[in-house]
Amino acid sequence: MKAIIINAYGPPDVLQESIVPVPKVGPRQVLIKIKAAGVNPIDWKIRKYGRRPCAEQGGANWGPIR
Repeated sequence: MKAIIINAYGPPDVLQESIVPVPKVGPRQVLIKIKAAGVNPIDWKIRKYGRRPCAEQGGANWGPIR
């Protein structure tokens, strides 16, 4: 699946599109195929200024359950 990866803090060109494995779904979990994702001010501020490390950003997502 496609994912946007951030390997460093900085301007928008630090964002890289990558292909990553589809996560395994465990019991009592669902996998959502994201159709739209929002970027909140805290997301770009973390990327730009590096205030705190963060593995995943964003939280305003929409998509059907797979």
